[in-house]
Amino acid sequence: MTSTDSTTKWNSNYKIWWGVFLLLIYDIMMFHFPLFHFQALIGGNDMTIFLPYKVYWINSLKNRTPALWNPYASMGEPFLACPSIGAYSIFNLFYFIFNPAYATTLTYFFSLGLAALGVYVFLIEKGCMWECGILGGIAYAFGAYPLAQMVTGEYALVCALPWIPWTLYFWDKGLNQKNKTLFGLAAASCAWTLFQGYPQIALYLLMACAWWIFCFWISRKITLKQAIQNGLLFVIFFFVLAACQILPSYQFVIHTNRWHMSYWSCMTDYLAPINLWHFIEPNFLGSVCTNTWHGRWGYQSLVNYIGIIPLILFLIGIFLFKKIPQLLWLWGMAILALLLSMGSSTPLSSLIFQIFYHWFPGFSKNRVLGRMMIITDFSMVLGAGLVFNYIFQYSSDQKPQSFLIWKKWIARILLIGTVLDLVHFGRPFFKATLLNTTHHLFYVTDPLFPQPMFQKVLHDPTFPRVDPANRVCANMYYHLSQRSSPDTCFLSEMGIFIEGPTKLGNDPLLDLINLKYSAYPNDFGFKKKEGPNFWVNQKTDPRTFIASGYQIVKGGILATKNALLSPRFQARKIILLTHHPKFLGDSNPAIDGKARIVNYRDNEVSIRYWAPRAGLLFLSDPYFPGWKASIDGKSTKIFRADGAFRAVVVPAGHHLVTMKYQPKWVYIGLLISAIGWIVFLGILGINFYNKKQIKLIEQTPMETH
Repeated sequence: MTSTDSTTKWNSNYKIWWGVFLLLIYDIMMFHFPLFHFQALIGGNDMTIFLPYKVYWINSLKNRTPALWNPYASMGEPFLACPSIGAYSIFNLFYFIFNPAYATTLTYFFSLGLAALGVYVFLIEKGCMWECGILGGIAYAFGAYPLAQMVTGEYALVCALPWIPWTLYFWDKGLNQKNKTLFGLAAASCAWTLFQGYPQIALYLLMACAWWIFCFWISRKITLKQAIQNGLLFVIFFFVLAACQILPSYQFVIHTNRWHMSYWSCMTDYLAPINLWHFIEPNFLGSVCTNTWHGRWGYQSLVNYIGIIPLILFLIGIFLFKKIPQLLWLWGMAILALLLSMGSSTPLSSLIFQIFYHWFPGFSKNRVLGRMMIITDFSMVLGAGLVFNYIFQYSSDQKPQSFLIWKKWIARILLIGTVLDLVHFGRPFFKATLLNTTHHLFYVTDPLFPQPMFQKVLHDPTFPRVDPANRVCANMYYHLSQRSSPDTCFLSEMGIFIEGPTKLGNDPLLDLINLKYSAYPNDFGFKKKEGPNFWVNQKTDPRTFIASGYQIVKGGILATKNALLSPRFQARKIILLTHHPKFLGDSNPAIDGKARIVNYRDNEVSIRYWAPRAGLLFLSDPYFPGWKASIDGKSTKIFRADGAFRAVVVPAGHHLVTMKYQPKWVYIGLLISAIGWIVFLGILGINFYNKKQIKLIEQTPMETH
């Protein structure tokens, strides 16, 4: 290696580490209060969803019984299939070491730091000054979009943001160098967005990578064949590495209400053109930090501000397309993401959205369109850094030394101006997100139930379902089976039991699911009232019982609902099935049997029963692929009962029925991903070793004879 090469490498490493140091200082400055107050919890209302899920998952790992099924939210759902928990997040390590409040602080701290660093490294790789990288990094990581997500507690979304710049950094570098290992690193970074708990960001990244490779093709840097091959290689890499989350999540979502979303369901969160003014004046519609926000719902996804100076620099780039060709790509990607986020709000955006809605896989399941703006923000800060570098690049083309010094300091003044602007803007956000409380107190400040009724519910041996006064997922802390949850994604067949019933105590659907306790303030017609706003349903059906009769119902869940609500329907005597249990009679007198739940855990339910003759054992837990049943250890079939629940044919006598959740797609996905990551890390290790050997050979002086 020549002295020139050594100097160049040292200068490159110096710029990287200098940038890391400055970004770390900025990150600490913004997070200084929660970093030194271990009990301060960051986040708003949505933390009531994300944090209980996270804590529940971590506790299951600590107990060495991973919660593959969560029986407490929405009457039960495949827990690992729900990306919101971030089951494979690299930041989960913090939750094993620190309390949940401080672990959340560290996760936010490192997420925004990695996001800023990713943009910084990207711009340095493009030959930019370190000032350009710092400006782009803080504008991306500490602009309005990520900070607004923190205010509302969109924990998983903030954790996914840093992988956008890293994915596109490796993708761009791989396309330039035609290096398949770099494609693998890009795919791995994209997979991490999914592991952090946000599939939408992974979808946006796939779209951004498609745009990037399209620009490489039209600029003739690669051939059409290379573009197709590289694109397929990236998608395959991504699928293999993320299969552990993709396969169970796909199986889950096709059974949920999310799969059947209409076009207009997607339009609830679109970006109206008026919201573009947020780039100039972030608080022109008020601020959630001061409770003055008077815009439409979805503030965290619609407000955008990257700083005035980065915005002006990006807009200047429209005059520099010929001198900085990459600006054309970035402008194109920014405008495309912008139009898609607008949905049907303008004729042009509606046309483009319709194309993606019908032809881009998965886009029709995209619920919050405004979140596409993060791709616009990323494109803008990258473009701003390139323009900044072009204007203030260091040159020695016979310019006076004094001019070069002044140019250097003007560049730094603009950087300082951007830093001060974003600090001034960001401070209220950080104050608004600090709840200054422990994670536990955060949930019990509005108790699930009035005391002492809460203790009564906790010690009820019938495992009843509840409707608490608040919508948080705190029921998972206390192992209470809740009818609904704040999460909008639930098993579609459960919809008539979750969203439909409204008259507690007078609705057979609520009786069927054993909804025994409610702390809602409304009078739902219960016959017995205990304590303020606390109601006990005296006529609820048991969670499990034995019936001898059945009736076959065709026509789906609506036909089942009509049958359940029919005056002729005999509750606890007749069970509605979709298929005949061939070895059971068709008689329908009641069986004087008894059944009770003796073990109720995440992935397993045990029921001990006695029956004078054969019948059907009913359990009001959701029917879902992956559940296996056995009677005294002998395998048996689970039937879909009453449209959404489980039933098994049982013989007469005393027996033990055990149901276990053994999801094959979870195991298949884990196997595929495990093999993929082992192979991928092995390839990275071999490449690193080969480069080290080549470096040693180059540094070894040749012997002369």
